Amino acid sequence: MSLFIGTCCVCLFSGEMFIPYYTGRVIDILGSQYQPNEFMSALLFMEISLTFSLGGLLLCAISAYTCRIKVKLFGALTKQEIGFFETIKTGEITSRLSRDTNLMGRTVCLNVNVLLRTFIKTLGMISLMMNLSWKLTFLVLMETPITGLIQNIYDTHYQRLSLAMQDSMALANEAANEAVSGIRVVRSFNTEKQESRRYDDRLMDTHILKTRRDTVRAVYLLGRRLTGLAMQVFMLYYGRLFIRSGQMTTGNLVSFILYQSNLGQSIRTLTYIFGDMLNSVGAAGKVFEYLDRKPNVSTEGKLQPDQLTGHISFRHLNFAYPACPNKTVLQDFSLELKSGQMTALVGPSGEGKSTCVSLLQRFYEPQDGEILMDSEPLKSYDHRFLHKKIAVVNQEPVLFSGSIRDNIAYGLADCSLDEIQEAARKANAHDFIEQLEKGYDTEVGEGGGQLSKSERQRIAIARALVRQPQVLILDEITSSLDTESENKVQQALASCPNQTLLVIAHRLKTIEKADQIVVVSGGRVQERGTHQELMDRKGSYYKLREKLFTEGNSPQR
Repeated sequence: MSLFIGTCCVCLFSGEMFIPYYTGRVIDILGSQYQPNEFMSALLFMEISLTFSLGGLLLCAISAYTCRIKVKLFGALTKQEIGFFETIKTGEITSRLSRDTNLMGRTVCLNVNVLLRTFIKTLGMISLMMNLSWKLTFLVLMETPITGLIQNIYDTHYQRLSLAMQDSMALANEAANEAVSGIRVVRSFNTEKQESRRYDDRLMDTHILKTRRDTVRAVYLLGRRLTGLAMQVFMLYYGRLFIRSGQMTTGNLVSFILYQSNLGQSIRTLTYIFGDMLNSVGAAGKVFEYLDRKPNVSTEGKLQPDQLTGHISFRHLNFAYPACPNKTVLQDFSLELKSGQMTALVGPSGEGKSTCVSLLQRFYEPQDGEILMDSEPLKSYDHRFLHKKIAVVNQEPVLFSGSIRDNIAYGLADCSLDEIQEAARKANAHDFIEQLEKGYDTEVGEGGGQLSKSERQRIAIARALVRQPQVLILDEITSSLDTESENKVQQALASCPNQTLLVIAHRLKTIEKADQIVVVSGGRVQERGTHQELMDRKGSYYKLREKLFTEGNSPQR
């Protein structure tokens, strides 16, 4: 489509090239003996040329192309591994999606088409001008190297100041975002004026850079116009001499002047587009780099068994996060999660418990070792199938803008209202949802901000349970639940005897009921066994319980 519209635009501008020529013909006809037929023919050709000059379809092609690139880039980004988002800043990703895709669309569609049609139009005008007066044509073309030099100097300074201004604007926005997001801290420490001054300083830096950039542009425009004006003076002077000597007619000079004006604009357009394309190539390169990037965690698995027990095996794992490759988090880590049993991971913070959950979700790939489910490597399973069979509820649940129903059924296109309500009952969320004015159609707000932390937690639990997962992971979820809600959730989980349950928790009651308690320290399994077995050993678990798990009661033995 882009090629078709580009061809149409070339035809349109080919028609435009003849408008100055027939304008001169009309002047010569009116200045000599009037010939009605010749006069009407010249007007007819001018009308046809103007008609063929109507355009605008190219803008539709640019918009469609840019939208398609944005969608493809967003799809490619969402397929990347979690480590990618930990090493690449959010601002850079959003810049690629917004700014660079627009630059790329302009480069591929607009600039290429403008360059093509302007180049053809320029060659056509030079040919017609040579036919009118080759001497004046050579005089006019002397402007080209001067214009190119001015444009090159301008591009260098303008782009440098534009980039500096964008960075300064980003710092100003960052200052405003920090103040707004941390408004409670700002109010508590009475630093409103300090934050205002900081924001004002950032804006002033941006204003200074913008003033410099606009000054450079003003000087550039002045130099370009003075150059064009000087060329027009020379052209009129020599044109008058050529008319007196009979080398040109008045109409030819008028046509030549019109061509010269258009030619100057075309040459300036060519130099600008060329510089702009060089600037946009870098942006396009970044977009293509992300489009072509293959995620380090493969999602090419095909396995979708009809029966799944959910037996998980961690075998001799060694793992370090991509952002800190020199810091080993798990070392020779081995663990069995049996179907129908509850396994609790305990230990100090930062020792590898949540890392086990991340690896089980295939957010990362271990450097050594493997994770098996039903004796098959996790990477062998179909991506969508795996994440339906393994569900996770985190301590800080993430809800999306939309209704409660949408959040519970998130990712499930064929989930019925009955299934949603049943999952909400198991999560002890149905009663409070029914008390809301719109029930399950209630909007949760951005990030679930219209709900309390406990309500968000229960909706997140319902979102996991509605999938009927074979493996359920609960990461510190009971910290936001009251005792009644916790008991109901535990009863609901107990009603799924064949489910593999992995719990990371610090609350004593949750740990005591686990079939297997695993103490993780230093990225290794230090101890494992039931609550009573570990208490009798008086080892790592016993010490942790005394330090972390006592909730104001005397230790139970």
